[in-house]
Amino acid sequence: MALFTQELRKIWRPAVLGAVLLLGLLYYYLFPSFYIDYFCNGPTAQASFDLAAGWVEQYGPTMEPEERQELDGQLVGEIAAFSQQIQAIPEAADRGLESFEAFQTYHDAYYAQARANGGQADMEEEEFLWKVMNNTNYFLIRELDNYMVNYDWKGETPWNQQEAFAAATPAQQGRILTLETAPRGFLPECVTDSTVEYAKDLAVWIVLSTVLLLSPTLVRDRLHRTRALQWSSRRGRKVLHTQLAAGLVSALVFSLASLALYAIPFLGKGPLRFRACPLFNWCRGDFTWFSLSYGQYLLLLVGMLLALGLAAGGLTLFLSQYSDNYVAMLLKAIPLFLVVGAFAGTWLLDRPGYFRPWTENGTTPVPPDGPFLILATLLALTLLLCAWTCRRQRRREL
Repeated sequence: MALFTQELRKIWRPAVLGAVLLLGLLYYYLFPSFYIDYFCNGPTAQASFDLAAGWVEQYGPTMEPEERQELDGQLVGEIAAFSQQIQAIPEAADRGLESFEAFQTYHDAYYAQARANGGQADMEEEEFLWKVMNNTNYFLIRELDNYMVNYDWKGETPWNQQEAFAAATPAQQGRILTLETAPRGFLPECVTDSTVEYAKDLAVWIVLSTVLLLSPTLVRDRLHRTRALQWSSRRGRKVLHTQLAAGLVSALVFSLASLALYAIPFLGKGPLRFRACPLFNWCRGDFTWFSLSYGQYLLLLVGMLLALGLAAGGLTLFLSQYSDNYVAMLLKAIPLFLVVGAFAGTWLLDRPGYFRPWTENGTTPVPPDGPFLILATLLALTLLLCAWTCRRQRRREL
């Protein structure tokens, strides 16, 4: 146990840890912080979030047909509130706009005229329109109306007659028909989008930080000829087992710490109020292979991130023992980060469990468990390489 603790101290050196944390702070403000600052990116997304948050409190995690009928009354109430709010805008009164219907007609006529003029905008009119929309519940009314229209259309039109169904594979078609009879969730698009993008950036950071934390350890031993001293006794040969164990534990602990720190600003945006909501949104076309709630999906992403960090740690340790100096390790660490973090990490965390193709513009679909099998294979390969290294070490001649 004392040897294990000593190896942990060699890994968690204050100078290395401080440099990694400083880089992590810079990385956060350059990349993931965008999805915190713009968790609901724009007034339309914010209106969708606010509507869904109210429905969760009133109806629970799903919107049943009888509950949908109550939304007609909600729409009437919001339109009445708009009529009160627009009265506080003098420019609207000057134009004789006192109701939502009147403003919407004015809004549509302006943009129709702008299109007819080749897209030329009247800045004064633009400013007026946005002043009304930003100071009333206009976006909420539009999102509510769009949701009701889509809900009714999906309920009245059999899914096997829709365009997405005809373009799907037989396996996907079977899943779509299952989703048609599943509970009708309404998880906001901005929540799932921000969650996935945030997780992708976090995957890159976990791999990068793990590689930086573990790369110097075994290389430092070679530079100080520590390995030669250990090699002089049979007991010393087993130090590599302890070093690999300490490295894997460090990779897991640092990944957990990164997850905890990144979770604080993310959870501060309130996504957990939708934790019981089905991941599949009834009114959207993003189909899911698994019947998970949003909370369960978060746990799935956490597990994938930890597995990715562990795999990155094991591969770093495996490569570092074959590096005679820091430059040689750097030449191995860069491609390792690019392959495991920038490429594999972002691909694996890009909506796992959803219908999606192998490439951005491809047509061949990823199997339901494809990302999970790839990650499991990567982790198994990592552990196999570490085990093979230990076995090879024991069998070498003095």
